Amino acid sequence: MADEEQAGSAFGSEELEAALRARGDDLNLIAARDLERYYALLPRATPRFSEEEAGLLADVLVGRTIPADDPRAVWSMVQKGIQRDGLDRRWFVDGVSLVAKLRFLDPLQRVALIDAFERYSRLPVEEMGMAEALRAVGLVKEGAGPFQMKTEG
Repeated sequence: MADEEQAGSAFGSEELEAALRARGDDLNLIAARDLERYYALLPRATPRFSEEEAGLLADVLVGRTIPADDPRAVWSMVQKGIQRDGLDRRWFVDGVSLVAKLRFLDPLQRVALIDAFERYSRLPVEEMGMAEALRAVGLVKEGAGPFQMKTEG
């Protein structure tokens, strides 16, 4: 009983604990193995963008809580930023194409995108520069560049 209480508190929900138990008896070992698999998949699933598109996404998504289980969350936030703030013009991006690209991400790509921005938020972006930080988390296509943004004025 003590093990069950500890596992419930360690893994957060009964649903997650049940999923782990369905895979084996040593919940810590199963969780570590599954987390290793998940982290191995993330770089492969992370969608790639031009530097400008990734910059626009950073403008919209950094610092926001993004529900991974809401398929509309990412693209609707971006669409609102484009409509309300003209971010597509600021970043020299085809906003319609970017929103379309985001709408068609599969669930794993969507989670990988959210994870990439969580990692981006923990980087010393001011020291590295935005473009380098976006590359470091795998959001920028190889060969993409140079970074462009319309300044105020």
